Amino acid sequence: MHQRDISESDQYFRRIFEDNPMPMAVTRPDGHFEDANAAFEQMLGYSAEELGKMTFRDLTHPENLEESTRQLQRLMAGEFPLFRTEKRYIARDGRVVWGVTTVSAVRHSDGSIRSKLVMVQDITERHIREKALRSSEQSYRYLVDNLNVGVFRSNLEGHFLHANQAVVEMAGYDSLEELLALPTSRLYTNPQDRQRLVEELLRTGEVHAFELLSTRKDGSSYPISMTAKLMQNSVGEQNTILGIVEDLSKRKKAEEALQQTQRLESLGMLAGGIAHDFNNLLTSIFGFMEIAHNATSDNKIQACLGDALKAHDRAVALTKQLLTFARGGEPHCSPGNIAPLLQSAARFVLAGKNVSCSFDLEEGLPICDFDEHQISQMINNVLINAQQAMPNGGHIEIGAHRSTCNSVHIFVRDTGVGITADVLPRIFDPFFTTKKTGSGLGLAICHSIVMKHGGRIEVESTPEVGSTFHIYLPSSKRLLSLSPPPTESRAYHGVGSVLIMDDEPNIRTILGEVLSDLGHTPLFARNGAEALQLLQREFRAQRNVAAVFMDLTIPGSMGGPETISELRRQGFTVPVFAMSGYNDNPVMARPQDFGFNGSLCKPMRLRDLGDFLARHLIKNNS
Repeated sequence: MHQRDISESDQYFRRIFEDNPMPMAVTRPDGHFEDANAAFEQMLGYSAEELGKMTFRDLTHPENLEESTRQLQRLMAGEFPLFRTEKRYIARDGRVVWGVTTVSAVRHSDGSIRSKLVMVQDITERHIREKALRSSEQSYRYLVDNLNVGVFRSNLEGHFLHANQAVVEMAGYDSLEELLALPTSRLYTNPQDRQRLVEELLRTGEVHAFELLSTRKDGSSYPISMTAKLMQNSVGEQNTILGIVEDLSKRKKAEEALQQTQRLESLGMLAGGIAHDFNNLLTSIFGFMEIAHNATSDNKIQACLGDALKAHDRAVALTKQLLTFARGGEPHCSPGNIAPLLQSAARFVLAGKNVSCSFDLEEGLPICDFDEHQISQMINNVLINAQQAMPNGGHIEIGAHRSTCNSVHIFVRDTGVGITADVLPRIFDPFFTTKKTGSGLGLAICHSIVMKHGGRIEVESTPEVGSTFHIYLPSSKRLLSLSPPPTESRAYHGVGSVLIMDDEPNIRTILGEVLSDLGHTPLFARNGAEALQLLQREFRAQRNVAAVFMDLTIPGSMGGPETISELRRQGFTVPVFAMSGYNDNPVMARPQDFGFNGSLCKPMRLRDLGDFLARHLIKNNS
């Protein structure tokens, strides 16, 4: 080759070196820079003059220096003609520059190394992106692994690729490795559910809130909701399932509790209506019987009617049970200590039974607001249930302790046969019973009473070990005060007229007879409009109206609450008493809050009316 050709070739390769966008440099065998192109100078920020005074060691990151030196030594020893490595450089301004470095040896004809050619692919931006991606993946992994809902990846063949800790715990396994070793089909209670899930994913690419039963490690099943999407794998194939799983156990239990409450409310409305009508019927039946009893002088007839009248109290108790079940009954609450009531209930229910009883009653219990009759009924029902669970005898422990959240915790623990898991969720359902002679209302009434008192009732049970009922009643915000003793019954003879407002003709007739016997002139109205007209007439005539009895519920017309409001608006101050077969009505429990002077529950014995008037009107007639 001629000298001219060599010179042109040198210039040609020189331009390739200098104009190459890839950073390139030439170093001597001792590592000092011999030459560098513009891209290399720009990458690290050094000028050619500055680089001429430096070696590659000066530019190499300290953490990569040892490995770089070892690779160069092997190159110099002829172990390979070139090597490639990923390393860091320190730029002039202190920046760290990441590069894929290729170093090749340029040798003399005798094989000795003349120089080394260095080419660097700047991957700093790629490394920053990868670092950000890794950080994002770590954040995502941390988030996923600590979620309360399950997150998993699997393939269409049915093998887990990953799952978070929530899935592991939900399924009851000891470790992630144990779960990943299983086919996904092991977690489906019904194999058809997985088939339907996969078919839907293949058809639409995703599913939302897919509900199914899943199987735990111990073989038990539980409801889950799954939302999943079909994803591409690393080679672009759509065969990876990304899913989110939520355990629905608590939600289902809450829904069942809501349904139970709704069933109780529906049946309660029915029971309340029956009790109201029944109370009106009882008032008529027993009222006429009592009038006949008092009017006859035939001893045999009097004896028969007397025996029939004895059923009055049992009939009243039955309607009270229906009303208590209907809405828990409106409690007539007063502050008191619950402990003596527990002791008296136990003595009453367990007397003569083949069970022993012990008490664990904390001293200084907080005062509670409760209806003594209703709470006694509730405790009686729980104790009867406990005693019947021990046909061959056993032990009942009754306790009461101060609880958190300003409440008193009452418990009744027995050593009976216990309640099986399939029965336990239904024990408070109305009309549900496992007993041949049971009505299925006892525990439903307990539930209703406790809820109406603002508390809660729960039960835990182990078959063949026993059951424990837990009742929580809120403590009172009022100071305990002793009620005055009831006034003794006394003979009553009244003056003036008394208005009876009731839509039932028989009740108007019966009460009219009794009021006449008590010295009053009875006045009658079928509804509120008639009552207002009659009262206006009587007061214009300046006739004495001693009292008014108003039925609270008048179908299709003004009842007691509407009439009393209009009466008070017009300025009438006559004593007015609420009267109803709905004994759980708030007006009956707190009549003064609604403008009435008192309340009288149906059905009542006729002598009760005289006692009632004696208590409320005696001052006006004395």
